[in-house]
Amino acid sequence: MIIDTSVAYFEGDDENNNVQMGKHARMLRSLAKLPDGPTIIVTCHPTKNADPGDFVPRGGGAFLNEVDTNLVCIKEPTTPPIVQLHWRRKVRGIDFAPIPFELLYGKTERLTDSKGRLIWTVTARPISDKEQTNQEEQTRRYEDQVLVLMKEKPGLSLAEMAKALNWTYSNGEPHKTRVDRTLRKLQRQKFVKQDRDGWQLTKEGEKVAAETPAARAAECI
Repeated sequence: MIIDTSVAYFEGDDENNNVQMGKHARMLRSLAKLPDGPTIIVTCHPTKNADPGDFVPRGGGAFLNEVDTNLVCIKEPTTPPIVQLHWRRKVRGIDFAPIPFELLYGKTERLTDSKGRLIWTVTARPISDKEQTNQEEQTRRYEDQVLVLMKEKPGLSLAEMAKALNWTYSNGEPHKTRVDRTLRKLQRQKFVKQDRDGWQLTKEGEKVAAETPAARAAECI
């Protein structure tokens, strides 16, 4: 049974009240006594600007004390996107490694609007360790390509970068989303920075760009 979301079924008036949140959690746990003993999954909101490494349900801590495991989904900046399912702070039972899922975008005849038109949706597919490794290697290659391009042709826009790298959507338009996602990841690694003039390499980024396999290959040619 999936409760979406916890706050939608909260009967109290103060999420930060431990007594109310404890009562709320026990009410949700009681649903496990329904016929066939369903597992209860409750989707929750974290606190605003929470650290991804410590995601917990917002509000009184009594709620977390009552649940068996606090599961979190962390979206990795890979292409295609991967979501890691793991636990944070509370797990009752045997520990387990993060479980990766690939996010797939598509349409299905089972999902249409009032005019019968297919609607885009997202599904999550569990992937193997090998598939995850392959995707991480592909993401690394994308990063290298962007770094080398920025070193050789600084000042390009997202669309111009996508065109230079031959990254396009199925309709032929420049794949600016892939460029932006790659830049955001490089920014977290402090290899690029963004200011009023656009994206630029940092000193460390320039060093890494010169040492990438793509740059060395170009020098050999």
